Amino acid sequence: MRLSLTILSVLMLCTGMVSSARAQSGIGQVEQFQKLQEQQVVDNRFMDYFQALAKNPRDPKLHLALAQVYLERDLLELSQESFQRALILDSQLAAAHYGLSKLYRKKKLKAHEVYEMEQAVATAPENGEYRYDLAVLYMEPDSFDFKKAKSQYKALQKMESPLATKLGKYLELE
Repeated sequence: MRLSLTILSVLMLCTGMVSSARAQSGIGQVEQFQKLQEQQVVDNRFMDYFQALAKNPRDPKLHLALAQVYLERDLLELSQESFQRALILDSQLAAAHYGLSKLYRKKKLKAHEVYEMEQAVATAPENGEYRYDLAVLYMEPDSFDFKKAKSQYKALQKMESPLATKLGKYLELE
């Protein structure tokens, strides 16, 4: 099944992408919409999300889910727009910050990757996976900060997370 331009137009209208002031991002989005149209869609996720967004364009979780599908397909500009739209609708949506961090990793934008992971942890401090991933980021050469990595380790220990042991071995603290 191929996605029609009509469906893509509806998606753009209901998500507010058409009125985006970011011209460069808009060009990238159009190119990726064309790429998406050319792809053979294996499942109905896009169609399902487009239809759901047409009914409820202000649902941040729908934008988040669509962003994750775009990210899986390496449609990075569309994914970024959807993650950002989710955050506009719900600034406390830690999964959107986490998704943006993964997206920026693919784009090789280390400072943005770390910032978004820090935002994910700040928004959901009880999430061990986010803390673990942030500590690992702090151990990479471009963002090395052992002190910050160790503080994530200590937080995981306080939470009694099994990830504390894994991180402790990685940091060579255990």
